[in-house]
Order: sequence, then C-alpha cells, then structure tokens
Amino acid sequence: MKRTFFVIITLLLILGFRLAAYDGDPIEDEATAPASTKTPTLSALSVEVAPTSPSPGAAVAVERIIEDVIVSPTPEEDILGWEVTSTPRLAGDPIAGEQIFASACNVCHSQVMISNEIITGRTDQELVEFIKLGGVPGEPKVMLPKGGNPALTDQNLFNIVAYLRTRPN
Repeated sequence: MKRTFFVIITLLLILGFRLAAYDGDPIEDEATAPASTKTPTLSALSVEVAPTSPSPGAAVAVERIIEDVIVSPTPEEDILGWEVTSTPRLAGDPIAGEQIFASACNVCHSQVMISNEIITGRTDQELVEFIKLGGVPGEPKVMLPKGGNPALTDQNLFNIVAYLRTRPN
C-alpha cells in the first residue's frame, strides 16, 4: 500500500512539473522540428520564462487522476463481496523442518511426547496455529507459544509440520 502511494505521488509530481512548464503549444519532435535560423544570444533580456500555471485542460486531467485513484476507492461492500476461498499456503520443507525441530523442539519433545493423533487429525495450517498458540484456542495451553521461541517464522513452522508428517508413527 505504501509503495502504491509513493508511486502515485511521484507520478503526480512529475506530471505537475511537466504541466507547469508546458506552454500549450504542440510539442514537436526534435528530428522533425525546423532548424532555427536565428543565432541564440545570451543576455538577461533574451531569456523567456515558461508560464507557471498549467493549461486548464491539464488541470482537469490531474483532477480526474486524483479522483480515480485517491478519492474513489472501492466501496467496502464491494470488497466484502469478493470471495476469497483460501490464502496462499506455505509449503513445508521436511529436511529444513528436521533441523529446526532438532534445535528448537527436541529439547521438550521426543518421539513419545508427540501424539500421532495431534498430527494426523489436523491440516498443516491447523498444526501451525497449534504450535503458534501453544495449543487449541479456548483450551488450556499444552506448551509455550512457538515452543518458547518467538523467532520462529511461519515458514519455520510449516517446515516443522512437514518434518513431523514424514516421521514414522
């Protein structure tokens, strides 16, 4: 969102500077423009200054851009109507998960301490949430959230889950 905002502001600034320097005459291509026969002279009196205000048509164009991009966002009811069936799922890497498990989880958990029922009865996302929260929401916690390691990322947790699914029952 911030990136979009900065891109829009940058474009408006560039457009504003170009419009401020525009004198309203058609812009000619340098390759097709007639060669000037007048020899340029440098003096304080020969300097021409471009108008500082853009043409009325340019102001209308800028107002339309601002209205379309900034003033007229998508109505909330339209957004609420968008059907989102799922969020992108992170894929777990069982090899990386084994390394993380050995360093972060194995201190408290061994083959015996992790119930196969917990692993097979949940989706990967549910297991990640279980590890994140330290148990099932609304029930007493069975472990520290993220095993007491707040540095574990979602990807780390998906890797651990992938590893747990590869272990023998």
